[in-house]
Amino acid sequence: MKALIAIVLVAFFTPAVAQQQGGIPGVVAPGAKVELVQEGFIFTEGPIGTANGELIFTDLRTSRIYRLDAKGTVAIVREGTNGANGLALARNGDILAAESAGKRISRIGPSGPAVTLTQGSSQRPLLDPNDLIADANGGIYFTDSVRPVVLERKVYVYYLAAGAREPLVIDDDLHRPNGLALSRNGKTLYVGNSVSDYAYRVSRRTSRLPGRTIACSTSPPARVCIA
Repeated sequence: MKALIAIVLVAFFTPAVAQQQGGIPGVVAPGAKVELVQEGFIFTEGPIGTANGELIFTDLRTSRIYRLDAKGTVAIVREGTNGANGLALARNGDILAAESAGKRISRIGPSGPAVTLTQGSSQRPLLDPNDLIADANGGIYFTDSVRPVVLERKVYVYYLAAGAREPLVIDDDLHRPNGLALSRNGKTLYVGNSVSDYAYRVSRRTSRLPGRTIACSTSPPARVCIA
């Protein structure tokens, strides 16, 4: 899904400096080095940064959500998350979770039980929700697939409109839809396919959208894709 947690920490805990060769403007400072903050987790996933400099992430295997504060302290936010995988933040600060074992998309507030936003439909219940991202309208894009990959089985990219209970199918032709990202203007949805990579124009949300493969470089040390 998303990048390894140790790599993500660089983006949030390295001070910004003038752009130089080797950095990613607005993301990673030039010369930044990976720093181990804490180990002992089993399967870290779903890192999301907050406006106050914190990082929220999951340990999928232990069904826990953690918060890493700006001082480097890690604390448990929620236990018993039904294998929460991908995370996102709602506009009010609630955590949105793709529950792999729970087979639902849920909303987690500061207290009380998680609230189900969708479990799919009676004709198409969710399989194994993987990743999700919220848009400016309060809607949620998410991926739903199975492991291992079964080529003849349909898996999905969905859009759940704000207030809706059943999501719309954006795509059902990808073999392994995985991580998601939205462009800053909200008009392009990027979908990691774990086989190739696709980008979708998302100005319309009432029907399936045309996708296009984006150019990728697999040269070491990293895989870089350009839309």
